[in-house]
Amino acid sequence: MIMKRAILIILIFNLTFLFAQNDETMSLNDCIDLAIKNNPTLEKSELTVDQMHVNTKKAYSYLYPSVSLSASSSASESGDWDAGWNAGASVSQSIYHPGIFSGINQAKISEKMSRINNGNVISQIRESISSCFYQILASQSLMNVYEKNILFSEENLKTIRNMYELGSRTESDVLKAEVQKSTFESQLLQEKQNRLGLKRSLNLFMGRNADVNLTLKESVVNELEIPSIDQAKKLLFKNNPELHILQQEKKVQQLSLKISKESYLPSLSASYSYSKGESRGAETTNNSISLNAGVTIFNGFNKKHSVEYEKIGLKTVEVKIKEKKQELEQILMQYYTSYETYIKLIKNKRNRIEVGKKGFRIGYSTISNWIKYNFRTNERSIICVERRKRLG
Repeated sequence: MIMKRAILIILIFNLTFLFAQNDETMSLNDCIDLAIKNNPTLEKSELTVDQMHVNTKKAYSYLYPSVSLSASSSASESGDWDAGWNAGASVSQSIYHPGIFSGINQAKISEKMSRINNGNVISQIRESISSCFYQILASQSLMNVYEKNILFSEENLKTIRNMYELGSRTESDVLKAEVQKSTFESQLLQEKQNRLGLKRSLNLFMGRNADVNLTLKESVVNELEIPSIDQAKKLLFKNNPELHILQQEKKVQQLSLKISKESYLPSLSASYSYSKGESRGAETTNNSISLNAGVTIFNGFNKKHSVEYEKIGLKTVEVKIKEKKQELEQILMQYYTSYETYIKLIKNKRNRIEVGKKGFRIGYSTISNWIKYNFRTNERSIICVERRKRLG
């Protein structure tokens, strides 16, 4: 019996601990940190960075010498059997070949591009997390408003029904009040569904199962200082990661053009080999040093076409950069226009709220006085009727 109680206590403790974990309240920074740690898209991006880093090391490997060892043995019969062996070592070094140094620079730029893209992925995750986080908090506020609206509509419906029974309102007014209450209830249900979808999206961004319970901590939004549109344009062109990647692509394309032009240059390499062997009972030793140079004179205009192809590729990237700058400038203008519009809308809605509050207070006071007046009138009528009955 004691053992069973102990097991039951342990199970209850574990369940309590699990529910406590699920009910953990997370701040915006907690969500961002967890997403940076577990987001699968970011993990793939980081693997690409590692891959490009290895590719850069691979490009540097062409600067190192190549060392090889060899060994062989043989036997032949020409009247008598003759056995022999041979062993040797060789070292070769490529001094220069077209694209050897440009290829290294190209690999380094490709690695830099992967790092810029990785930073862009982190920025996008931060933006997505922040958007979901504040939308969930806003959704919760809307749900509170809808719940209060439902309470208000219930009280309003009761009041209108009482007034209908007193004869001061029509059945149509009662139906309108019921429709209003039903509308608020529908809004609440839709907002609950929207909030659930946002929570699932936030869980997926953080690398968790979509249906993990999620409780968010209220966060204060600090007002940002908005720069002028000219300053914002300079900052945008300076810091935008997509534009940076295109600029790095331009450098890669310039190096590709340079490599295609370098194909007209000769290749230069050197090698040294040493071998020792024995054949027919006599030892042989061989040392050799060689310096090799070669150039392709003609290969069917392939070099010329390669240069033309890379020139077109370079122009294509330049057009992409121009197009991206125009696109970013247009988006920036839209943001500033939207910002100014929202400022005006907020001011307008605040005025409407104040007017609505005043109207509500006046209407509530008028309805209360009207109900009191009708109640007293009806009360007097009932008293007069009762008196008449007594006198009659």
